[in-house]
Amino acid sequence: MMMHAGSERLQKRVLRPRERIVPHAIIGALALFIPLFAVLYWLSIPRQTWPFVLEAQSGLTTVGAIFVVGVNKMTLKVNTDGLSIRGLLGHRTRLATSTIGSLLLVDLYQSSTVEYLPHLYVLDSDDDVLLHLSGHLWSRSALESVIDGLGIAALRLPDPLTAVELDQLRPQLRHRLVRRAAQLTG
Repeated sequence: MMMHAGSERLQKRVLRPRERIVPHAIIGALALFIPLFAVLYWLSIPRQTWPFVLEAQSGLTTVGAIFVVGVNKMTLKVNTDGLSIRGLLGHRTRLATSTIGSLLLVDLYQSSTVEYLPHLYVLDSDDDVLLHLSGHLWSRSALESVIDGLGIAALRLPDPLTAVELDQLRPQLRHRLVRRAAQLTG
């Protein structure tokens, strides 16, 4: 999509999360909740408490529907002026290119596997994380589009890292809750 801004043309890229997220989440939810609710109905029908189970099932179904709608509306808009992100629950975040100090593209191993996913960290001039785009949600081509669209050179680490190695190299990149959990577990 091309936009005119004065006499210059800005190319705006609209990116969406991986398409497989919703089907995988639905399959996982069904695998968990079908047996669970089958047992709950089986136990509650003789006691005439099945309406409570039905209410719980309706509530979880509503939460699932909100998740599906939220994922389908998630977007990442990129141009040379900056990033605009619409998150899962509709929260919008805008990052101007002037606030972005650097970009870091890291491949992180998945836990206990040899597979790895890309992670793009958008950092300010103090190396604090402004935005973390995970390979769980965004494809490598989408992350490369962000780098190209912003026009900012990205530091690319040559080899995949484990989460522990990343924490040792650049502890500020890990989410503070993850760092806290690692400190508590030793």
